Amino acid sequence: MLKKVTVETALNAEMDEHLGYAKHHPSKSTNSLNGMIYSRHPLVLRPKTKAV
Repeated sequence: MLKKVTVETALNAEMDEHLGYAKHHPSKSTNSLNGMIYSRHPLVLRPKTKAV
């Protein structure tokens, strides 16, 4: 368990450094989503069809 926590902490720190801001904190850039996605078109899922 300690190994998992250590690895997760290291990966989160690496991601924060890569993005330039910590998780759940505002970005200094206007080009970020921060987990909020707004779309005019809802996602439509369709079943796969077999090629004949």
